[in-house]
Amino acid sequence: MKAGIKFQPAGLCSSLQAIARTSSQQIDQKGRKELEDAASRFLTVASIPNRTHFLWKCAPFATRASTAYKAGENTKRVFAKFWFDWSCERSAQDPDWWIVYNGSVNVEFRLENTPDEIWSKYHIDVCEGGLHVDYDGNGNPSEELGDNPAEKGVRHCFSHIHVGKNIPRIPILLSTPPDVLEMALVELWPIDWKDTVQKTRSSESMKQHHMRQRRRIFSVSRSFNALLSRPYPLLALHERLPEPIVLS
Repeated sequence: MKAGIKFQPAGLCSSLQAIARTSSQQIDQKGRKELEDAASRFLTVASIPNRTHFLWKCAPFATRASTAYKAGENTKRVFAKFWFDWSCERSAQDPDWWIVYNGSVNVEFRLENTPDEIWSKYHIDVCEGGLHVDYDGNGNPSEELGDNPAEKGVRHCFSHIHVGKNIPRIPILLSTPPDVLEMALVELWPIDWKDTVQKTRSSESMKQHHMRQRRRIFSVSRSFNALLSRPYPLLALHERLPEPIVLS
């Protein structure tokens, strides 16, 4: 079985749909339709028994511009550009489950008056590769990492956030498209988004989304607990996952 993230499409698709139906003040109709279509495409593919692979994509779209991310006068109007691209494979052992073994979820923040210039950005990677390192009885790695582990073909197994440049790569609890998108909305509308969620008629679907989100965060955080038993915890972030992270 490939490493990466193991999930059932229904939960992530329902979360995408809930955000799409709640975010009219933050995302225009075109963007919300893209989210709905992305969810619908995966649900359709998942219902086909003999379909084993799926490239789950959401085309880039922009949020509305915001000044609510920062109090004070002369605040620049900023919007976010969002898209994702996941390579998914149906689990042979559990056909209702899928594994994303490669891909990223991307957010770029841009100024309204200069939309072609990226003000800030991050993307969250999911990769199934990584170093294969065994330890002896004294806790010493059997494989020499060398001065530059990247030359050994390191691919990060956990989700990572990239700020501006390719480094630093920081472990992050949020890895799925709906959770990363909501993080961007919270960044741009920290108070308004909470009010929107509480007041909207879709609040029940958002409650379900946040219950699923809580379980997803717990599953990812639990995978990091394994680092506590490793002799070199930070180096262990570069190792291949022994099994996928299961998003219940």
